[in-house]
Amino acid sequence: MAITGVPPDRPRVAVVKRDKVPGGLTLDYSPEDLAIVKEMVQEAVDLATGGIEHVVFPGDRVVIKPNILFPVAIKWGICTDPRVIEALIMVIRERVKPVQVFVAENAAMNSSTMASFDAAGITQAARRAGAVLIPLEHTSVVEVEIPKAKYWVGDNPKVFRALLDADVVINVPKMKTHFQTCNVTLGLKNWNGILPFGPGRDCCQQQQQGHMVEMDQKFADLYRAVKPSLTVVDGIIGMEGQGPFAGELVDMNLIIAGTDTVAVDAVAATIMGFDPLVDIGTTRICHHEGLGVADLARIEVVGRKVEEVRRPFKRPSWDAVGVYPTVHVYGRGGCPGCLAPIRVVIDYFNMMGKLELVPPDYLKEAGNLVFLEGKGPFPHPEAVPIGKVFIVGDCVPESVVETYRKVRPSTFVVRGCAPMHAWIPIADELAKMMGRTSWPAWTEQFYVTTTGPAPAG
Repeated sequence: MAITGVPPDRPRVAVVKRDKVPGGLTLDYSPEDLAIVKEMVQEAVDLATGGIEHVVFPGDRVVIKPNILFPVAIKWGICTDPRVIEALIMVIRERVKPVQVFVAENAAMNSSTMASFDAAGITQAARRAGAVLIPLEHTSVVEVEIPKAKYWVGDNPKVFRALLDADVVINVPKMKTHFQTCNVTLGLKNWNGILPFGPGRDCCQQQQQGHMVEMDQKFADLYRAVKPSLTVVDGIIGMEGQGPFAGELVDMNLIIAGTDTVAVDAVAATIMGFDPLVDIGTTRICHHEGLGVADLARIEVVGRKVEEVRRPFKRPSWDAVGVYPTVHVYGRGGCPGCLAPIRVVIDYFNMMGKLELVPPDYLKEAGNLVFLEGKGPFPHPEAVPIGKVFIVGDCVPESVVETYRKVRPSTFVVRGCAPMHAWIPIADELAKMMGRTSWPAWTEQFYVTTTGPAPAG
């Protein structure tokens, strides 16, 4: 697989839309529903490239990289739609012979990729279409040097070998917002999954590094090193607001495709109501560093016009300050790396209440929640509201931690930079505070688990 290249001056991006795409988010979609999505995928790829046979050649090893977050039930619309994956595999295998097709991912937060594939419907979709699944966390990595890198300076990333060994890599992100600096989860952000996480919930492993304020540059650098041959955006059902997992679903009925991921992201972001040269750091940086084109005036959009399908999405926010009346945040000199996981906790419980998986006042039952993040200065423990105290991140001085533990013995500390994993132990602690020795049964409807070791790819 070539990992360098000069993007075309005027890349082509295809936008395909249907008035209605039946089937929805379910594991048992019908062949008729799949046929409609397949028709859309084939049309988008044909418009963007002249046909998949101009991207994939006989004998190629093709790796498809979807956007799979956690082992989460398909109905919440968090992961790439399995219909899009199955349709893409079918288009490749019908038009190019012989060919090997793999679906590869490394799920977020050290989750089991195979469990995540199962829950999202990717397992049955891939196998039915004749592809092999690769849970990347069980495979080898290669250190990649990135010339002109600004984030990966003196610390080359390790990338899964399966992508580097492929003849063709196809990026299949989902059209979603992202509550941290990227604003959107599209093709460039989807590259986080080609990085290993590491043993345990070590917040300093590569996949979760850069969740402070430099996430955009991180992915621009990574794209400089590893470029997909084709990007196909799953815009069938998008997510707005507090994406990538706590937002609201939006029927967009779109497939967007192109060979320049920056241009594809720029078009998708514009459709979502963002300015790709202002609001989206990944596309802005890549454009100005010559890695792709994010200026719509220089992109050839084929199929449907952007203005015909444009539907502004609700904006996401990582800020946890003043979001919920009983959540009190203290800190100066902090960053989204610590505020974001605090915000995730709020979004998580609010979402569960909205979905009627917990009582709507579940978070309120916890009483005052006090969070310390950043460098301070901080008030004395007796000066903050009575309630549970959480200290998040590495910036809070150890002297402050010691004082709070002495005066407020139940203080809960989660270190790390950026501690994106922090929301999980915080949520666990809240469950215990409310008399739960383990997560209530309703979580089984949200998080889907499997038993046994993941099979090798």
